[in-house]
Amino acid sequence: MGSLTLKRMQPRLIVPRITAVNPTLLRDLGISGLLIDLDDTLVRHNSPIVDEDITSWFRTVRSDFPCRLMTNNYNGRHIDAVLQTLDIPADQIFMGTKLRPRPFLYSLKKAIASLGLPPAEIAVIGDSIVTDIWPANRLGCFSIYVYPIDSEIERRCPMIRWDRWFEQHILSFLTNLPS
Repeated sequence: MGSLTLKRMQPRLIVPRITAVNPTLLRDLGISGLLIDLDDTLVRHNSPIVDEDITSWFRTVRSDFPCRLMTNNYNGRHIDAVLQTLDIPADQIFMGTKLRPRPFLYSLKKAIASLGLPPAEIAVIGDSIVTDIWPANRLGCFSIYVYPIDSEIERRCPMIRWDRWFEQHILSFLTNLPS
């Protein structure tokens, strides 16, 4: 991979948990809207349970910013429960398709268009360099990487374990690149 491609994978901001992203910070960054990844950013992978602190955080930011959710999870029986808990209409979640999952830009472009804002005013918040940060940067959005909520999923799913290993190496490399 060339350094230009790697730089496109570099998050503009890294936080330990989504609740560290507050409205004041977002306004200071010039952000007017949010696209938020679902699994391992807001909830544990495939879980219908939203932690109370994340529910409270979401309600706070949603009162100041239009928000949309994104997911590549096709086995999303938990999605309806999350939408209900967070009081999100079904038309405000954008899913990659099996033929065009993220990092393909199709669903992300639709989500951006639904906000009616220029990409530079939209923050994409997610736990994956490949499916959240890289596409956000490619489209000119502000990218915020959060560490995954569920570290146990890596033990249960070999593909996710490989993704996390790859992403940690990418993050480690990116922190040593000259600006």
